[in-house]
Amino acid sequence: MGSFSYFQENFLYMKSMLLGAAFLCFGGLIAQDSLQLADLSSFKSQAGNWQIVGGVEIHPFKDIHDKAPEKKKRRWWQKKNKNKMPEIKALSTEPGTGILINLPSEGKQDALITNWEHGDLMLELEVMMPKGSNSGIYLQGRYEVQLYDSWGVQYPKFSDIGGIYRNWENAPETAFAGIAPSANPARPPGVWQQMKIHFRAPRFNDQGQKTENARFVYVELNGVPMHENVEVPHATGGPISQLEVASGPLMIQGDHGEVAFRNIKYTRFQPATASVSDLTFKAYHGTFNSIEELDKAEVVYEGKSPFIDVRVAEKENNYGLIYEGILHIDQADEYSILAGYGGGARLTLNGKVLDENNTAWSWGGLRSTTYLEPGRYPFKLETIKAAGWWPPVLGFSISTKSTEPVDFHTEESFSRLAYIVPRILVEPEADPKMLRGFVRFEGEKLKSHTMGVGTPEGVHYVYDLESGHVLGMWRGYFVDATPMWRDRGNGSFNPQGDVNWTFDGKGFLNADGEQQFRSTGYSVDAETRLPIFHGKSKHLKYAEKITPNANGTGLQVQMLTESIAEGTQLSQTSLPVYVVAQGKIESIEAGLFKVNERYYIKTANADALRMVEGEGNTQMLTFDMTGTLTYEILW
Repeated sequence: MGSFSYFQENFLYMKSMLLGAAFLCFGGLIAQDSLQLADLSSFKSQAGNWQIVGGVEIHPFKDIHDKAPEKKKRRWWQKKNKNKMPEIKALSTEPGTGILINLPSEGKQDALITNWEHGDLMLELEVMMPKGSNSGIYLQGRYEVQLYDSWGVQYPKFSDIGGIYRNWENAPETAFAGIAPSANPARPPGVWQQMKIHFRAPRFNDQGQKTENARFVYVELNGVPMHENVEVPHATGGPISQLEVASGPLMIQGDHGEVAFRNIKYTRFQPATASVSDLTFKAYHGTFNSIEELDKAEVVYEGKSPFIDVRVAEKENNYGLIYEGILHIDQADEYSILAGYGGGARLTLNGKVLDENNTAWSWGGLRSTTYLEPGRYPFKLETIKAAGWWPPVLGFSISTKSTEPVDFHTEESFSRLAYIVPRILVEPEADPKMLRGFVRFEGEKLKSHTMGVGTPEGVHYVYDLESGHVLGMWRGYFVDATPMWRDRGNGSFNPQGDVNWTFDGKGFLNADGEQQFRSTGYSVDAETRLPIFHGKSKHLKYAEKITPNANGTGLQVQMLTESIAEGTQLSQTSLPVYVVAQGKIESIEAGLFKVNERYYIKTANADALRMVEGEGNTQMLTFDMTGTLTYEILW
């Protein structure tokens, strides 16, 4: 059994399903724009280092700063080597559109600045960098989110990818030391990474005096939170100007290194004006099966409140709450309304039920889109909760296409901090942790015969005991076992991080493509304390050893043939085939393969692997089960 820790201690390292649900709910209404990367018309003129291309190839292990060897002049008597392999470059491009790339050179190192400006902004993009490269995204041209090749960094600093960069001021009143990201889910060079930034601009009064600092509501990389609600009191290093303003352009650093972008989407928000007044609450204790039961229940206490706050229930479970108030609308518009809850809830506006989930055993968000004229609208938010495995949460927000969601709840009532119920987190300490249970492949298909393996090095994986292969792997925190162990539980655990799922299929095949494998369990290596997985086919027994690699960037897998059935002569066609990888597979060079554009397979035993065509434009990387195969999975 693993060590338990609580969400209060680690909330920045858990992805906020609640906050994510809020923006998913508003996502259908918010007006999102895309940077059309057919040309550079969205940006100010620059020296030519910024270009539009159709494709980018980046080698994961070639440093962008390494110079190509000088070509020696061929003497007249020397023949040209026609069989010489072409030189593999750190970065190469293909003509076309859809990708923005910076290729700096001497005299061409300009920053890229948008023609438009923004205040509050939600930004989503994909970014890819070569080994050793460095860049940065400047919100309003003043507040930098660092871009850096931080693959494999165990303890990230402000200068690593996702960090809020420092400035170089010395005076205490103007100095800013930067903010390190809370996690490092960086992927290898040559792999696209997804970044999301929600930025809130500084506020100024009518006299132009700053009343609120700029703030990053959140920054995520590859689905993993890196910052939440962090203030930036001054411009960071290398800004377009030190003067803070309410509106400024988006800027991308151009003088530090090569970087590519695609799928850039953004939403510019205007300040919201909706408000709530005359807010009152009633609290009830007990187990309620429907919201109607609150009508006959005894009020434990009641009162007035400036915000909705689930903590007035003073219980984590078996309670009911009713909030009533007036919603003030100043501008006619189509509004998106969200009410988040744990248990069940009903939202009523102006006497009409907008949405409800009349149960005490669920979790989610009520949502409604409705056109509202300026005026006062009475509302009622009712909730009941009896499901101990969900956190006690309650939130109420409203938004339009051009405004950010306005929250009428406290941060503790509906945010990452809303996990008042302790989460059961399992973390390896001095020794690895092994956890048998169910897991959802790619977050969807339930796999029943799996084992999660966590290592002290922070490199973790899920093994499919039924098919005999690594099902998924990630770095960072290990697993959340709350669904498995809280209350009655459902036997499942959730990996905590940017999981690289491999394939859901057969790990060993015979000549007919059928599964030729039966698990015979696992043993524990006396030295590493990690499992060794054993299996057998009709003629062979084999073992699979999986350990973190030397620099913490992936797993080393060793497949060993243990014994051959006595007296049996095996032909090449009768050997079982071990499936190393399956999906969209690209050969980079001898012994190096990119899989599904997410991770790499690397081996010194290149001749032992075969690439075969699979179904639906996919490939399989296979190994005929003779001798030993050692390879790395890198992500």
